[in-house]
This record gives sequence, structure tokens and C-alpha cells, in this order.
Amino acid sequence: GAADASDAFSKAASDIELAGSSSSTFLLSPEDQALLDGFFEPEEIEQDIFSDGVATQSYGLAPQFESKGPDALSRLQYPSIGTVGYGMSPMSSYGAVSLSCGFGYVDDSFRGRFVGIGKAFYNQGFTCGRCIKIQCDDITCDEPGKAVVAQVVDLCGECFDGDINIAGPLFKELSGRNPNPNPSLALSWEFSDCSPYINTTIKMLVKPGGSAYYQAFNFANARQPILAAQVNGDRLRHETNNFWSWNPTKGAIDPRGPFDIALLGANKQVLRVRIPRLSSSDLKIQFAATPT
Repeated sequence: GAADASDAFSKAASDIELAGSSSSTFLLSPEDQALLDGFFEPEEIEQDIFSDGVATQSYGLAPQFESKGPDALSRLQYPSIGTVGYGMSPMSSYGAVSLSCGFGYVDDSFRGRFVGIGKAFYNQGFTCGRCIKIQCDDITCDEPGKAVVAQVVDLCGECFDGDINIAGPLFKELSGRNPNPNPSLALSWEFSDCSPYINTTIKMLVKPGGSAYYQAFNFANARQPILAAQVNGDRLRHETNNFWSWNPTKGAIDPRGPFDIALLGANKQVLRVRIPRLSSSDLKIQFAATPT
């Protein structure tokens, strides 16, 4: 029964602890060794673990980044390992909605040029929608020093420091090669201006499941990072999933509207628009481009 199984598990754990404390070498019983050997055929054990040409790949920085000569190149602000974390085809305009930033719209410029960024730079979701300039520093790059601007649309939970997950088309554009057999590149990056690449207007996604006392919104495709948002005079609370939550202070939300939305950009510009009802829509407003 369950008690017998529990006792057997406890005894096995105790035996392992005793074995570990009495000797620096852990020996498998003949039965366990035979079981382990049964998982492998001899040729599998002897086979080179680096298959499909991985062993012949070069790794590290292109020599121009370690040179002091006239052909020397400099890395950007944040050294990084970029690894393909998405498919090899560009996403659709709504393809990022299931990613951490929750965007219901991605501009044409970034459907193949998008990244997931690590917790060190995610900034509780405020980095969502910002752009980064990424430079290919890897020895396998066709053109070391080539740079491409991409948009942050996701959180990379397993990325350390400046490491990033990158779209498949972005990998190929940066490096000039396919990600198989080595899907990672030595890169460097820095934050960059999105405004030259966004020519359409801000899109609002209303989060499903709202009520008369709670609604949440995601604003996509802004040329400037959004620092604050209001609806009908109530300041919205920014969540780590990049939605802006509204808990009205003046009683229940009247679904008949209208709704006055205000957005504050990092350039200190305030955008205002009135919409007749709460539904996902094109707000038809946009921040000014950053002066060059």
C-alpha cells in the first residue's frame, strides 16, 4: 500500500545517505549497473557527442574585436550571447500576443527582428517595445560588426546578464548563416531609437476577462516608451506582463463610455484620445519621432 511504498522510499534514501557518508566513491550495485548499461548500445557510448559538424565549428569573437590594428572593431555597450529562441519565419502582426510583453500588434519592421531580453534588463516590463541595436561580433559572422535594430517583445527567463533570445530571421540577417548546428552567436547591443522604424499608429489591446471594476490594456507600436497612462482621469498601474490595470476610483465602469485615454511618452509628450467603447482598436495616435 501507500505506507509500504513510503517506507521503502525512506529506506532507500537512508541507504543512499549512508553510502555517501561512508565512502568518497559511489558504487552502483551489479543490478543497477546492468540497468544503466541497458540504456546504451556500445556504439552509442563511443560515438562522438559532437555530431553534425558541431565539433568543426569555430567559436568566440571575430579577430577584429581582439585586434589593435587598423581593422579593429569595438563592441557595443552590452556583451551578449544571442541564441535562436523562436521560429525561422517572421511572425504575423499579432504573433507576439502570447509572449511576455503581450503585444497585440507588431510593426512590419520588427516581425522578423525581435528579441527576448533577460530579467536584468526587463525592468518590470517597461523595456517591452523598446528597440536595441544588435551587432554581430562572432567569428562565424559573414560581416563582423554588422548591426541590426530589433524590438523587445519578450522576457527571456533563462538569459543571464545581457544575453538575449533572438528571432530566426534576425539570426540569419546578422550572421549570414543558418543556426544549425550552432544556434548561438557572440553579440553586443545597446538601446536604440525605435521611431525611425515605426510609421503606423499605437494599437490598444483590451485584456479579456475584465469587469465593471477592473480592466487592463496593452499599448503596442509606440515610437516612445510609455511611462504613464490614464483612463477617465484615473492613473493606470503598470504590471510586469506589460498590461496597464484600471481599478476605477469613481465607481463602476459605465460600458456606454466614452473613455478618455492619455499616454505619457519618454519624450514628455502627452497623447490624448477619446474612444466610444472599450474594445481592442487602433487609437490612431502616435508620439513624435526622436529628433536626429
